[in-house]
Amino acid sequence: MISRALALSLFALLLAGCNQETVAHARYQCDGGHVVNASFVNGEYVDVTYEEMTYRIPRVEAASGAKYEVAEDGRLFWSKGIDALFVLTKGTPTLKCRRGT
Repeated sequence: MISRALALSLFALLLAGCNQETVAHARYQCDGGHVVNASFVNGEYVDVTYEEMTYRIPRVEAASGAKYEVAEDGRLFWSKGIDALFVLTKGTPTLKCRRGT
């Protein structure tokens, strides 16, 4: 029979394991020599670093690929395969990007 203290310790370890983030990083070369770094976190959002600023963009439903968007300001990061599109805000050009090797 397992002691209550041991059972609680095992339960705490299981909970700690569930809270770990899964992060994948990618670097993209974009139009005009721009570079975008993306950190994909738990499939929930992407942190995009562009021109020394980092923007957190939540994932939204997409017909294909992975789409992250803040509709209010027009911020968008969409990736499919090795290609990506990045829009900083409404009215700024769409950067066409390709993941580096």
